[in-house]
Amino acid sequence: MLALSHALWGWAAFLLAAGVAMAWASWRHFRPVPPLPPGPRGASFSLIKPLRGADEHMLDDFRAMFAADTDGLMQVIFAVESEDDPACAVARRAVADHPGRDAEVALTGPSGPRSGKAHNMIEGFKRARHPFVVFSDADIRTTPEMVVQTARAFAEGAEAVFGLPRHRRSETVGGVWFMIGFNHFFLAPAALTYRLGFYRSFAGAWMGYSRRLVDSIGGLEFLSERIADDYSLGARAIQEGPRLAVLREFVEVDETGKGLGETYRHLAKWCMMGRWTLPAVFMLIPLACPGFVAGLAWAAGRAAGTELPGEALWAGVLAWRAAAGWAVDRWVLKTPLPWWGYGFLALSDLGILLFWLGGFRRTLDWRGKRYRLHPGGRAEVVAA
Repeated sequence: MLALSHALWGWAAFLLAAGVAMAWASWRHFRPVPPLPPGPRGASFSLIKPLRGADEHMLDDFRAMFAADTDGLMQVIFAVESEDDPACAVARRAVADHPGRDAEVALTGPSGPRSGKAHNMIEGFKRARHPFVVFSDADIRTTPEMVVQTARAFAEGAEAVFGLPRHRRSETVGGVWFMIGFNHFFLAPAALTYRLGFYRSFAGAWMGYSRRLVDSIGGLEFLSERIADDYSLGARAIQEGPRLAVLREFVEVDETGKGLGETYRHLAKWCMMGRWTLPAVFMLIPLACPGFVAGLAWAAGRAAGTELPGEALWAGVLAWRAAAGWAVDRWVLKTPLPWWGYGFLALSDLGILLFWLGGFRRTLDWRGKRYRLHPGGRAEVVAA
């Protein structure tokens, strides 16, 4: 037991060092860069927005999207199942407010046995006219840098372009959990894996592909029964060995439903998707959390009767997590948590178990449908 305690303390130290590497990679990738030089702005592309439901920021986000495309590089396709969806009226308003822009609302019809979002992606893709296509969630704020960097990446030979999501600042408890999930558990590790050359962090906030690449993987129909459409598409696409690029600009995300119950269900949903899509990786998630590992090391040391000051070391690990998170927010992400949020961040490694255990469920209610999940991330619609 004493050997186990020492091994766990060593692993916790390694995880803290890995956190430093993630902070460095994030700083290197997102550090300020000189303005892009004048000249050709890049390749035109089709932007597909799969929609379901509306929120208070939706119209402003759509207006910002049109404002960001100063050179008219984008064909915009709002893909929604029916006129009855509140998002349809918002999309039509946005199109009407921007006459002369290449934009349309595509009514995709009932999704039936397909996953709802995948259905809108598949049907929206059929209307895309450009050789490059970007899929983007409805709850993001598009910036001119995102548009230009994407267009130039395609023009310079990239066949897969990804943006890393950063959640907007929130003062609510639920919003802080989303900030921690996006900004600290997803974005920083993704930046490190990109720097190391094995990027696998595919997020639906902003992901673009060449039509040639989509055709080479057999099209999008396979997504109709995948619960994690963004990961499934990205993972299959990169098996073709395309040149890929990650934007140097954050993709601003603002999740709706920040009440405690809604937040828990949302984060538990992500855990379920991970559990059934990548079961081996999912099982190891708790061991990737230094606070949790330090707690195990302390417990093993107590059981072995060691004189090692385990409580102090454990407290030091949690304090380091909070301090390191503050530093990353201050100098890299530029989106600090509320002051009390860093206490939440310190305890997030322990709280991960609450969401992790929720991932073992097999039935998921999401976007008006009930799915039964199967190994490999396959989703069977069992009720609508």
